[in-house]
Amino acid sequence: MARSQLSDIFGTEIVEKEDCADLAEYEYSIGLLRATQEVRTAQSARSFPFVVVCVALLWVDLYNVVPNRLALIGFGVALIAIGMVRVIVCKMIEQGVRTATSEQLAANESWLFWTAFTNSTTMGSGFWLVAGPSQATFDISLASCLYAIGAMVNASVRSRSFFWSIGANMGQGVLFSFFFGPVFLPFLGFLFLAVLGALAGFGMENDRRFAESFKIRETNNRLVRQLATEKRVVEHALRQAHEAAEQQGRFLASASHDLRQPLHAMMLYLEPLLEQVKGQGAEKIVNRLIESTDLLASQLSDMLDLSKLDAGAVKVHETRLSLVTFLERLTADTEPSARQKGLKLICELCDVDVSTDPVLLDRVVRNLLSNAVRYTEKGEVRLKAVEDGDRVRISVKDTGPGIAEADAGRIFEDFVQLENPARARARGVGLGLANVRRISQLMNLDLQLQSRVGEGSEFIFWIPRVDDPVSSRENFEEADIAEEGIEVWAVEDDPNVSTALELQLRTLGCRPRMASCDEDVRRLVDAGKMPRLVLIDDMLEEGISGLEIAEWLRSERFARPFDGTQIVLLTGNADVERLEAIRQSGFRLLQKPLRPGELKSLLSRVAGSAS
Repeated sequence: MARSQLSDIFGTEIVEKEDCADLAEYEYSIGLLRATQEVRTAQSARSFPFVVVCVALLWVDLYNVVPNRLALIGFGVALIAIGMVRVIVCKMIEQGVRTATSEQLAANESWLFWTAFTNSTTMGSGFWLVAGPSQATFDISLASCLYAIGAMVNASVRSRSFFWSIGANMGQGVLFSFFFGPVFLPFLGFLFLAVLGALAGFGMENDRRFAESFKIRETNNRLVRQLATEKRVVEHALRQAHEAAEQQGRFLASASHDLRQPLHAMMLYLEPLLEQVKGQGAEKIVNRLIESTDLLASQLSDMLDLSKLDAGAVKVHETRLSLVTFLERLTADTEPSARQKGLKLICELCDVDVSTDPVLLDRVVRNLLSNAVRYTEKGEVRLKAVEDGDRVRISVKDTGPGIAEADAGRIFEDFVQLENPARARARGVGLGLANVRRISQLMNLDLQLQSRVGEGSEFIFWIPRVDDPVSSRENFEEADIAEEGIEVWAVEDDPNVSTALELQLRTLGCRPRMASCDEDVRRLVDAGKMPRLVLIDDMLEEGISGLEIAEWLRSERFARPFDGTQIVLLTGNADVERLEAIRQSGFRLLQKPLRPGELKSLLSRVAGSAS
């Protein structure tokens, strides 16, 4: 008999791949068939002891009742033997059902059908071999019904195959009761029909529910697999994003140093050059050159900072500082550009300590002040700090053109400049406030803008105040460097930068001693006379790093009279971990390129600290 004919007769429903509308239908059909075989093989093996007990009870109860004891014994032996064959077949199928191909599943289905059909047929044959006396007929009828109920539990998940099995069993009981038994037993026949109909209905319902539960399970499994796949995709994307961020961070660190070094040297050369030139025309050119270089340094810093913030490479490192000292330094840096435009730069500062990241706060206040000066043509720029509960309210207010309400959000976007349609480079590139917004979000500054067109703008933010009396303030009085003639050591391995730095230090009236590595520093220390200031480039190409040199010098202070010496690290590095290590060391850190007047201001404070 062809396999397609078996499917029609026995309802095995083996679906061929080429007959399916799509792959999903084929996989569902094969999966459902596999699941029913798993259930039937497991349950059939467990039900075999019931068959043995049933046969034993029939032997005991009917041995002295039936006229043909050999038929009774043969009937029981046949049931046990066929049951054993069924168990062996189920065990063999159970071992390989999970990995069976569609052809193997079809073969399994035939074995399961024929063993179940033979088993049920043998049970039904008891009516002819054993029944006759009333007690024997009752016992065989009870055993037949129990057998049919057991078949429903074991095999009804494949309903059409199940119908053949119970029909082969109880159908013989119907024929025996109505037509071929020694007596006409209509009650028993109708009882068999009722039980047969009920079991058929239960079998169909059990088949339907099993198929539905399998479909739900497969849907859930598919969703779980889909979620697992999507999770792997997301995790892969996150790993790629993390790796890209790390690569971007490394690139920014390298690019920051490589770009800042020549710019740093250029700015160091320009101020001594201004002292050498003669004539107003030459001085004017050099001043313009200094302004352009300062603008270039500012724009470069803005772009590098923006990239670092977007890459997530910037972390907040809070420390305690004197707000007055900190803001007065920033004001001093901004005052020359304000004075040049004829603006008043007013400071109203409260004398408190705050807890904040000084590097990030420097970027915020410096950008707000420079923007206020840049866009204000007359009037004043006011920097104000007042206590506000457990925080300090800091504001930068100007008398500039103001900002329309519709543009209040746009000014914090990248490269947006409302009052610079011609993109004049003197007004920057529109990244200052973009950086301020990102840093404000990072530090939770609650940045606010209040502005009216024609009346000016005010930027406001808050930082935590420190209440305990212990202070870590740095209060230095500025002194005349030229009169002091202080000795400065400078550790710089870039020849171009080293020459420029030495030239500017001499121009400022200092007595510089230059070094390019740790061995040079050791020779200077061995000479015995210590400087007032040590400037160290952190990124030295050979030997130990600048931070390690600084740590060594600090440890030497306890063995030698180094009182009054200050150590300052200079770096163009943007690596977050490296910058954090420098901050944690306690040394002062200056970022390259140094702004005009920044080195002079530093030297003035160093000279004033000893006066």
